[in-house]
Amino acid sequence: YIDNIDIYKDRIKMFHVKDAEFNPTGRQGVYSGYQSWVDRAGRFRSLGDGQVGQPAVCLTCETPERLDVPVEGIRTPHRDVAIDAALDPSGQLTGTVKETFSGPTASYIRSVLRQRTEETARRKFIEARLAEYVPGANISDYSFVDADDSDAPITISIAFVRPEWAKSTNGALRIETPLFREPLGSAYGSLAERSSALMIGYARASTARMTVTLPAGAQAKLLSRSGALSLDSPFGDYDRSATITDGVLTVEAALTQPIQRVPASEYPAFRDWSRSVEYSSILALEIASPE
Repeated sequence: YIDNIDIYKDRIKMFHVKDAEFNPTGRQGVYSGYQSWVDRAGRFRSLGDGQVGQPAVCLTCETPERLDVPVEGIRTPHRDVAIDAALDPSGQLTGTVKETFSGPTASYIRSVLRQRTEETARRKFIEARLAEYVPGANISDYSFVDADDSDAPITISIAFVRPEWAKSTNGALRIETPLFREPLGSAYGSLAERSSALMIGYARASTARMTVTLPAGAQAKLLSRSGALSLDSPFGDYDRSATITDGVLTVEAALTQPIQRVPASEYPAFRDWSRSVEYSSILALEIASPE
């Protein structure tokens, strides 16, 4: 960068340094004209973007020098979901979803809200958030916590009602729905094999918990996987559990997937892991009415 400034200083009025670029000479631009992809200077989406001290060039110094501006801490993206609900004997689910976002994800949510100042637009956004966890639910009310504090996590709280969340079948209530789905298989694991490496440029970090108070005296049985499931791998860690204790259904899930480059030789193992994570999201439950 310093070489580029020294060469073109008479023409430069203002410039912006991309931390993901790699310029071998001061004369080679980021897009490098018509050179082949492997010979171009640009290296966007390189590993570690935004996770290191950002470089700066001192223009007021007598001799230009490179400085690394220290960071106070890495702001990693994270989403925490807490659902507290109750199921009545008719199969209707009533409860509250609380989504808390931190780091870059919180900044993204705030930008979405700034673009949707009208009530109709915001309500559509909230409906989309709710549908991710309880498809078909109706919004009773919603609110935000710390929406205007750019340094704090932001929480979206949604009160909802979902008629027929549990369907009546042969005298029993039956539930079969995806819950806390992580679409890793759909996003990255659709191919049988790859001839080139897979770049995952988006880190995922989330925790989720849902508690459902079942109808009093009802006998419930999990038809999907019960107990704990752990899918830890070199590509990321995933844990999920589903239990019924004292008339309360509890489902918990946690995922950590870093930015990474998956070599073609390791893609089959990654594909199997990503599909297992996604397919584990199905919740199936049967509730017999008390005699």
